[in-house]
Amino acid sequence: MKYVLTTAVAAGLFVAGSASGATLLSDDLSTGVNFTVAGSADSSATFGFDYSTVGIPAAPGAADTLGLKLEANNGDAVGAPESINAVTNTVFSGQYTVEFDMWLNYTGPLEFGGSGSTEYGGGVIGHDGVSSGFGASGADVTFSGDAGGAIDLVARENGTQQTLLDGGFNPVLTGLNHPNIGGELLLFPATTAPAAQVALHPFQVEATRAGAAGFAWRHFSIDVDNTAGTAAFTVDGVHVVTHSALDGTGFSTTGRVGFVFADTFASIAGNTAVSFGLFDNLVVSDVVAALAGDYNTDGFVGIEDLNIILGNWNATVTPFDLAAGDGTGDGFVGIEDLNQVLGNWNAGTPPPPGSVVPEPATLALLGLGGVALLRRR
Repeated sequence: MKYVLTTAVAAGLFVAGSASGATLLSDDLSTGVNFTVAGSADSSATFGFDYSTVGIPAAPGAADTLGLKLEANNGDAVGAPESINAVTNTVFSGQYTVEFDMWLNYTGPLEFGGSGSTEYGGGVIGHDGVSSGFGASGADVTFSGDAGGAIDLVARENGTQQTLLDGGFNPVLTGLNHPNIGGELLLFPATTAPAAQVALHPFQVEATRAGAAGFAWRHFSIDVDNTAGTAAFTVDGVHVVTHSALDGTGFSTTGRVGFVFADTFASIAGNTAVSFGLFDNLVVSDVVAALAGDYNTDGFVGIEDLNIILGNWNATVTPFDLAAGDGTGDGFVGIEDLNQVLGNWNAGTPPPPGSVVPEPATLALLGLGGVALLRRR
């Protein structure tokens, strides 16, 4: 394994606007001072890599084009499955959120990929800081860059690959496998390599297949709850999978967090200069315990939360989408969600007097919900 630490002129910090609590760690990956790298023989990590040198634009919100470059199967002529993890020195526990940006680059032509183009990249939580195998420790989610694998979305718990039967996957994305039929077409639209990269490497032509995760910045958000034993992975605002430590694999939500990159095949990339994964803008934040029924997250359970329920009544929504009214995580807005509001009615810090006027329909729904709550009790 090769571990390269480059010196950045400035190591600014990036803070994600979506962090719900105090920032526990913020790192733009200009240096590796906060990280431990564990990888197989032919893998490498380069902190402070200037990815503009291969024609890639700055990650959203980044102050520069410096980040972490991970490679596998790029350094010798002997092809073999290789993998690498770069995880924090800090161990995180409790309720916390991990956010970062990822770019997967591969050898073109892009539609089906050139020789040895299929490699996987993603994020991990609960890592032990030692294991280097693909998904060997903690819970992770990785995507293939070119959608060229037998399965292009891989979710692992302590090395055990999860299947659709495990129930944690977003049902819309159950087509996330070759030949790319299903909801992933909506998650990852077809795209092309940056013009600056094509100018440097003319074989980076054509467009990716719809469903391929490569050649665009993908934003990961991982919500970890130690009490529930869950780690919910969201990519580009879409819930992908929720790992559960209660399903028998026994991974820990307490541990290090970071990045995974792997080549699960014995083939070597046709051009190693464009075969890698990039990571930028890591932020780990603690999570303020949510107040059940507070769907607008203003710290108070009241009329506005009921209006959210009313506006989405009987709707099928993304699990745990509070803004849509699903506080129970069943993907449906109904009595159970309403009962969360009623059970904590007036809890929290109320808004200024007169700032919220209940709508007649909301008051009617409150009456119906009260009856439902009494019946359940």
